[in-house]
Amino acid sequence: MRLTLFVTLVGVGIGVAGCAVPEPGELYQSKLSRLLAPDVSAEDAQAVTAGNQDFAFALYHQLPQSQPNLVVSPYSVSRALAQIWGGARGDTERQIASAMRFPLDQSRFHLAFDALDLKLDQMGKGARAADGGPFQFRSVDSLFVQRGMALEPSYLDLLSQDYGAAIRGMSFDADPEDARLRINDWVDGMTSGRIKDLLEKGVVTADTRFILVDAVYLSAAWKDGFDASKTKAQDFHRLDGTTVAVQMMSREAGSSVLQGEGFTAVALPYEADGLSLLVIMPDEGRFTAMEGQMDRAFLDGVVAGLQDQKVNLSLPRFKSRYPVDLQPILTALGMGDAFTPAADLSGITGGRDLQLQSAGHQATIDVTESGTVAAAATYVGGMLTSLPPEPLRVVIDRPFLFLIREASTGTVLFLGRVEDPTAG
Repeated sequence: MRLTLFVTLVGVGIGVAGCAVPEPGELYQSKLSRLLAPDVSAEDAQAVTAGNQDFAFALYHQLPQSQPNLVVSPYSVSRALAQIWGGARGDTERQIASAMRFPLDQSRFHLAFDALDLKLDQMGKGARAADGGPFQFRSVDSLFVQRGMALEPSYLDLLSQDYGAAIRGMSFDADPEDARLRINDWVDGMTSGRIKDLLEKGVVTADTRFILVDAVYLSAAWKDGFDASKTKAQDFHRLDGTTVAVQMMSREAGSSVLQGEGFTAVALPYEADGLSLLVIMPDEGRFTAMEGQMDRAFLDGVVAGLQDQKVNLSLPRFKSRYPVDLQPILTALGMGDAFTPAADLSGITGGRDLQLQSAGHQATIDVTESGTVAAAATYVGGMLTSLPPEPLRVVIDRPFLFLIREASTGTVLFLGRVEDPTAG
C-alpha cells in the first residue's frame, strides 16, 4: 500500500540554533517522531564511524584537482546519501552501500547514524562561536518532492525517525526555476549565508520529482585564540616553488603535535570539547605523496601520535569555497546504476519509476584569529616524542591538509587542502 501525501502546512518558519528560516513548500508529516534515544551497540556505532571515515578519504581522492584549495564535508554527503539509500533496493541498494562504505544492513545502520547525529548535536554546550556568540553546529535535511507524489509510509517514517528530515511538496513540473530559487534560499538561510546557489540554473527541470538536501553549518571559537595585532605578512611557499605573501597568525598556547615521518601535524582545539582543526603539513617535496596516502589508517596513526605541549604556532588565515559535481564521483565509486533507468528506488515510491538525476555538493571554510566558520550542503536530485623545555616552533608556511574532527565519534566534519591561502 502506498501513501498519498496531503498538504498539512504551508510556508512554515522553523527555528534552528537561533535562526528562523522559512521552509518552502507544503509540509508532509509522518506520524512518527525523531528517535531521541536509539538503542545502538558500541560495535555498530564504531562501524558507522569507520565507514564514514573510509568514505571521507575515498571522496577526497576522487575530487578534481583543478583548484589549489579544496574543502568538502564528507559528513554532509554521507547523511544525504544515507537517506537516498533508505529508499534503494536490489543492486542499487548494494551499490550505494559499497560506494558510501555503509557497513551495516539498513535495519541497524540508520539507527546508528541517528545516534551519531544526536551526539554531534550535543557538542559545544556553553562554548562560543567564531563571532563571540554561542557555539553553532547544525545539520538539517529536507526532502522536496513533486506536489502530490505518493511516498511509501515506511520511507516517510525512516526520514522522520532517524534523520529528523522534513518532506515538502513543490511544483517542479509547473515552475522548476521558482522551486530552485526557493530551495537555494532555504540552504542560504540554514548556512547563515555561507552556501549560495547550491542548485545551479538548469539542475531543476520539469522532470524533477525530488531533491534531497542536507545542510551543515559550524561556527566555533578557538580554545586559545590568536591575537590579531600579531598577524603579519609572511611568505608562504607554494608547490611550484613560488612564494606568496599571506596574513600569518601567531600564538603560543597548548596544542597537540606530532613530528612524523615526512610531516608535521598540529591539532588546534576549539572551545567545544573534542572538536579540533587538525593541520598536516608534509615536508618539502612530500606533499603529493603524503596526500595520496591519506586514509583512515593514516589518520588513526596521526591522532594516536599527537602529544600535548606548548606550541609557538604560525598559521595563515585562509578561506576556501569549493563546489563539486558528485555524479561522476559517485559513479566512479561504484553506484552508477542509481543515475540510470536501471535504478531501483522502489523503497521511496513503491515502484521502479525513479532514478537519480543529479547530485552536487558545495562547502566553504573561513579560518581567522577568532575561530572557524564552515558550511556545506549536499543535494541529490532524482529523475611526537619527549616534550622540549621550550615551546615548539611550528610554522605552517607550505601547502597543508586539514580536517575538522570531532574526537568522541571520530567524525570528519570537513576535509580539505590549502596550496595557496590567498586563492580563496
